[in-house]
Amino acid sequence: MTETRPAARTRVLLVDDHPTVLLGLRAVLSAAGIEVVAAVTSGEKCLRVLDEEAPDVVVLDLGMPGRGGLETLRLIREAAPRTAVLVLTASADTKDVSEAVRLGASGYLLKDTEAEQLVAGVLAASRGDAPLDPRVARYVIRNVGTPAPKVVLTRREHDVLGLLQKGFSNKLIAERLGIQEKTVKAYLSSIYAHIGVHERTSAAIWARHNLEDVFIRR
Repeated sequence: MTETRPAARTRVLLVDDHPTVLLGLRAVLSAAGIEVVAAVTSGEKCLRVLDEEAPDVVVLDLGMPGRGGLETLRLIREAAPRTAVLVLTASADTKDVSEAVRLGASGYLLKDTEAEQLVAGVLAASRGDAPLDPRVARYVIRNVGTPAPKVVLTRREHDVLGLLQKGFSNKLIAERLGIQEKTVKAYLSSIYAHIGVHERTSAAIWARHNLEDVFIRR
């Protein structure tokens, strides 16, 4: 029961230039109770539907003709910063992985991932977590999760970063700490500056490997 209710509230936009792939993805996600609001074959169509449907998650292929997946990702993050973008692609190329993370992808999965892992990845992205295919995780950790020297955070910033690393959304972090959601956003902006990242996926990866070494300012 606990799995079905969150899935039913998750609204997804699928973007892939292969109609057959879209059919398969729609079938897998719909069977899990996830609402597919639209399935489109180009970045241009994605941006039009994005404004109309306001999905929780965009599942995005990178290898598309015309406006490519990375350019589409950048435009999605600008137009709808609250929408999670889960990259689902055939490419494990380190340049694609690095650029996707830099542009703010919420997660990165490969197209041969199992159906159960795809569903779990979509739900994780909708919660603010950072699902990564194990085949690209090592590269991301090595290049994004490098410890920053002598990072100093306040106790509250440390608490916020710890909850983000566990997959809490801004709203849930605010509820847990008894503060306003806009205050959480302010803390995150400060945290990003301290640890040298630009968005929550990179911050979560950084925290996973470095949080215990952070100095807490009293």
